Amino acid sequence: MPITIKQPKQKRKQKRKQKPINVENFFAISQGEVGITNNDSPKYILGTFNANPCVILTAYNPNTKEIALTHIDDITDLLQTLSMINRELTKKKKVDLIVNLATGELDDNSTLQSLKDHLNEAHLQNMKLEKIITADSLAIDARNGNVYQDIPYEMLDLNKDYEKRIKKRCDDIMVYISSIQKIESQLFFDGRNLTNSNQCNSNEINDSSLQNSQPLINENKPSTSKI
Repeated sequence: MPITIKQPKQKRKQKRKQKPINVENFFAISQGEVGITNNDSPKYILGTFNANPCVILTAYNPNTKEIALTHIDDITDLLQTLSMINRELTKKKKVDLIVNLATGELDDNSTLQSLKDHLNEAHLQNMKLEKIITADSLAIDARNGNVYQDIPYEMLDLNKDYEKRIKKRCDDIMVYISSIQKIESQLFFDGRNLTNSNQCNSNEINDSSLQNSQPLINENKPSTSKI
């Protein structure tokens, strides 16, 4: 009588249910601004858009699950911006930060090249550049450090003062033109101590939809200043 050997049944891998994301979990960072938050904040995702020749920088501290995002243009004081982000994300302990850069224009981008040079300086060597992405918009999630490109601006909480913030950057450009002095970035948003967020009427969006997000074409898309 032949002996039949039964193969052990393979356990089915259960798909982990993705936590839904709402628009109120996002915050939009504008040109010349730095945003910082962590995984405990209601605003645990930071994003920006309309990069074009500008450069978007994200930084992630995997130990504290804190993130930073900034939208850098030609008039930004790069060293001051990088030093501030490094200081803010390593207050408790000096650790390596995971850094990503994104821009809409990779070729002949002097801001991008300058950022890469600065990241090689001794006091910034804990800021480890992971990759450079060709993207017009970018978002980073403090829960896991995931970076998402081509984020529709409708997913970002622009706050009521977004247009005023753009106007302020236009004023900064005029100051730069008259003085030829780089403008320091401002820590505009710090979500680490935030407990209540503005509620938006929005549909829930799964994490997976971020991964495949594509830029939306909309005539009423908020502007950014050009330099």
